[in-house]
Amino acid sequence: MIAAEKPIRKDSRVHLRGNLFEGAICVVDRVDWMEDGQRYVLKHPHYTCPLNYRRWDLELIPDDQ
Repeated sequence: MIAAEKPIRKDSRVHLRGNLFEGAICVVDRVDWMEDGQRYVLKHPHYTCPLNYRRWDLELIPDDQ
């Protein structure tokens, strides 16, 4: 049986993939619901402007890491 993927919520820690900030660890500030699906607004540790990403650009970091 395949384990279900945990949902990404506010204050979740995530890795970014496939963009300028590849591999950066960010914290989810809020989740916005748009017509085309969810968007995750992130806080980057060194970049002050909020970042806006879709689910497939993010990899959830488990709580124990």
